[in-house]
Amino acid sequence: AATGARQVLLLDAQLHVIKTLAPPPRTVLSLRFAPDGRQLIAGTWYKLLLWDLNTGRLSVRDTEHFGAIISLDYTPDGHALISLGRNTDSKLRITDVASGQVRSRLAPLPLCGWTVQVSPDGLYVAAGSEDGSVLIYSVASSE
Repeated sequence: AATGARQVLLLDAQLHVIKTLAPPPRTVLSLRFAPDGRQLIAGTWYKLLLWDLNTGRLSVRDTEHFGAIISLDYTPDGHALISLGRNTDSKLRITDVASGQVRSRLAPLPLCGWTVQVSPDGLYVAAGSEDGSVLIYSVASSE
């Protein structure tokens, strides 16, 4: 849950606060939990925010994106992250979660990026563009 005071709260099913996480230093545009449930990642303008859900600590990671990071998804094993830019950067990047290093760059969408999803087997990445097109990338061929 997020509050108007920029708090990030972990809540139980009855909406009782379990833990308060470090507040985000910038507006959050997209969110995704890691497959193991230990981390929450957010896309913002130019940067990624990573919360450790055990400690509540926040780290900020620079990216190669030239604008808003509008959509994120983890690979099924949780070792890589797909990020999709929006306004001035409709490119997709596959990044190593542990190091933050870009593993590969996928061809940009024809217009502003909108959403990205990794297939359950981790072999494909589907990305939707504002013009309504959907591109499906073979991850194996891009690495």
